[in-house]
Amino acid sequence: MSIKCLFGHKWNGCKCERCGEVKHLWKNENGCICAKCGETRNEGEHDWKPLKGRWHDECAGCGKKQKCCFKLIQGRGSEKLFNAGCMDDKDFKVIDDALTFLMNASTNANTVNECSKLMAKLQHDPVLLTRGDVELAMAALIRYCESIPELVEVNPAYAAHKKELLEDRKYISMFPMYEFGRLLN
Repeated sequence: MSIKCLFGHKWNGCKCERCGEVKHLWKNENGCICAKCGETRNEGEHDWKPLKGRWHDECAGCGKKQKCCFKLIQGRGSEKLFNAGCMDDKDFKVIDDALTFLMNASTNANTVNECSKLMAKLQHDPVLLTRGDVELAMAALIRYCESIPELVEVNPAYAAHKKELLEDRKYISMFPMYEFGRLLN
């Protein structure tokens, strides 16, 4: 904002006649279209915000929705990242359990270290994941999911949690594993 507009802008549609600032009122009508001036926003200019628990993003301007995906995030370098803010809290719990399981089952120090780093990353907000993070989470989920029946049979301590473990297994195959698999394709 210019000093000219210190006490208010002089709007003509979406543009201030004094300082040139532009403010659009984006609406979703076959894309992002300004309700005031009719300008169309370019596809790459949406202001995507994650919808918690829905594995979708929504444009804060026009309300358009899309499945969560890897994308460039302003101020975060040139690597495409996945904003995990669209994941449900239960997704995080299952992934954390799977990473813990993989850490405990692994004899490879590098795998243990990578799992530990990813678990720490999942505690931050926003959770921005690289392709490698998603691949590690996917590997942990697959290993965890495949091992649940064996755990219940081998260790009686797991028998008390059998129903809960099997429900988690169903949940893993339905949500995080399916969605992470879609991201990697």
